[in-house]
Amino acid sequence: MVSTQTINSLGIPDHHSIRFRIGIDEKAENPGGLNIFGKGFGDLDRDTVMTLYF
Repeated sequence: MVSTQTINSLGIPDHHSIRFRIGIDEKAENPGGLNIFGKGFGDLDRDTVMTLYF
């Protein structure tokens, strides 16, 4: 799915953080799951980082 939102409509400079959601559609062909590890959990002791280029 493609969003109708634009980078400018998000108001990114007005906020100090961005919240995003990653999920698996319940109707997906292979809804097995998803693992995301962060600092102090998993094989690597570092935080998950999201980088945006716009």
